[in-house]
Amino acid sequence: MSAAVRAVIDVCFGALGLRRVHAGCFADNEPSWRLMERIGMRREEFSRKTALHRSGEWLDGMNYGILAEEWPPAP
Repeated sequence: MSAAVRAVIDVCFGALGLRRVHAGCFADNEPSWRLMERIGMRREEFSRKTALHRSGEWLDGMNYGILAEEWPPAP
């Protein structure tokens, strides 16, 4: 999954010329937030009961971000 996410971010900062990418997940979704941290994204927010799950329950959420100048160039 890391390779696919890196490829998407490469397109965002390369071909699309974006300056910033952000992503969010449920705080309980450890594989998602670990992936974002592993590829170099920074945790910018932890929100209590901010995200409505399809079950109808309000869950904690986390948001991550990275700037173009922080993203390593493709090898």
